Amino acid sequence: ELEIAKDLKFKTQVGVDYYSTNNSRFTPSFNDDSLGATHTQNFATIDKGTSFGQNIIFTNSLTYDKTFANVHNFQFLLLAEKIQSKFNSLNATSRNPISNDIDNILGSNQQIAATSSSNEYNKIGYLARLNYDFNNKYIASASIRRDGSSRFGANERYGWFYSGSLGWNIAKEDFMVDSDFSTLKLRGSYGISGNDNIPNYAYSAVLTSDFLYPIDGEGAAGTTANGLANPNLKWEQSEQLNIGLDIGLFKEKLTAAVEYYVNKSDDLLLNVPLPTSLGVNSGSQYRNVGSVESKGFEVTIGYNDYEGDFKWAANLNFGTSKSEAKSLGGTVTELLGGDFEGESITRITEGQTLYHYYGLVMDGIYQNQAEVNAVFTANPSQTTVTPGDIRYKDLNNDGNITNADKTIIGDALPDFTYGLNLDASYKNWDFNMFFTGLQGRDLINTNIYDLEGMSRLFNSGVNVMDRWTPTNPSNSIPKAGGAPQNTSISTRYLEDGSFTRLKNLSIGYTLPSEV
Repeated sequence: ELEIAKDLKFKTQVGVDYYSTNNSRFTPSFNDDSLGATHTQNFATIDKGTSFGQNIIFTNSLTYDKTFANVHNFQFLLLAEKIQSKFNSLNATSRNPISNDIDNILGSNQQIAATSSSNEYNKIGYLARLNYDFNNKYIASASIRRDGSSRFGANERYGWFYSGSLGWNIAKEDFMVDSDFSTLKLRGSYGISGNDNIPNYAYSAVLTSDFLYPIDGEGAAGTTANGLANPNLKWEQSEQLNIGLDIGLFKEKLTAAVEYYVNKSDDLLLNVPLPTSLGVNSGSQYRNVGSVESKGFEVTIGYNDYEGDFKWAANLNFGTSKSEAKSLGGTVTELLGGDFEGESITRITEGQTLYHYYGLVMDGIYQNQAEVNAVFTANPSQTTVTPGDIRYKDLNNDGNITNADKTIIGDALPDFTYGLNLDASYKNWDFNMFFTGLQGRDLINTNIYDLEGMSRLFNSGVNVMDRWTPTNPSNSIPKAGGAPQNTSISTRYLEDGSFTRLKNLSIGYTLPSEV
């Protein structure tokens, strides 16, 4: 940092993170006699790999600070920043059919594959910001920035973003001189920020090898484009509006803050499924589609007693948040995600909360054939589902159980969050206790699939000992080896994820200075 003139400073910073890895794996030949040919390998395999990468952040800024008449405080900032990330890797694999004693890559006649990869990410930004306050009573700030990212095509690589804020500390007004308020600040801010959090080269159609073309009746290895290019892929933009009130009473002994916020994101960067009729190798493409909105309240209350040998403070915070998908851009009606065992767990659709759980509704277990027939009225000849299998609700009343009977079964986002921080000290002793928690969040417990699904007859939990059998009519654990739908995502996996946690507890003693 250099003071190049009065009130004018230049600052430069550079940060470098460099890393490298080496991997080596050797698998000897083996023969598990009783398990057949698929469990026999008459050669050793050797894998070697190395990778290295670096991240560099280079920032330069000019800051001008000036105070006029002891009440007008100005700060002007100009900043330029570059972020660069590079990664390279090289991997090779070979076979050794002769010996288990050689664990190095052999000659080319034994080599199975050699692959390499590299990628680079660059981001550059320019920022101008002006801060002003009048005697810490009237506060204003405005900024504008321009950012460019290599993750977007040449058509839309750069974006403009801006923000502004105003504050009024009413407690500084003359008519508040005799009040108990040390702080009574009304504040508001609005801004637009950008997001480029997608994989590198998502805007382009990269090449994939080992693609088989039918030539003369045989498969010939070749290369093809992997997906569709999108040169118009651009920054996702988020509008953020905050309105708040800060309160301090009795020389900040009692503090409080209330804030309302609305965040709306447009041109979302989403990986949208493509129709198979396009004939491309990749089944999806990154696009700017739709918008989402999040809004809620945040409240904090604090008490600080800093007098005497015994000092203590307590701070409580509480927040609500509701997120909703406003639009998916008209190109798709839903976005599925959270894949588990080949099935999607979460869904986004217009007018609903983000990432809600989507599945079937469990309605007990079929105890006899008559109960099965009562549900499958449109398919009475089916034999897949039998007594002992899970019964699901036929929500569309079509006399069958299909994906059309799936519905919203839970919300992955909490209704509200909270925290409590307690600090105390007595002479040289200090104490801290921090609680955190949330309420109204649902979880999908996929351990139930592994331990109670019984799609494979090993490594089950002890609950399956109470599974349904003709002589043990359980209404919660289905029979072993039952219908495939028994493991479908449903309310069977749903659990309450609310919690209160003591996250930190510390007790300290500061030794006297003479020690």
